[in-house]
Amino acid sequence: MGTTTQRDDQRSAAERRRRELLEAADRVVLRDGPGASMNAIAAEAGITKPILYRHFGDKGGLYRALAVRHTDALLDALRAALDAPRER
Repeated sequence: MGTTTQRDDQRSAAERRRRELLEAADRVVLRDGPGASMNAIAAEAGITKPILYRHFGDKGGLYRALAVRHTDALLDALRAALDAPRER
């Protein structure tokens, strides 16, 4: 039972870290545009560039993860709007 909790904690920490890295990437891309460097993103996240590559593989992987994140947020907002009572 302790092993499952430990794995859940590790998974939760990894998900939180990934979210933090994507938030840092968002800030840098908003500031620097699509040509934002992996160096700048790593610096914003307070990590080294190899750690960033370990999480996302390459810049394309990072941008794909950002696209998924933003698409998911948009879909959530659209679903909430569609589920909300309509005003007349």
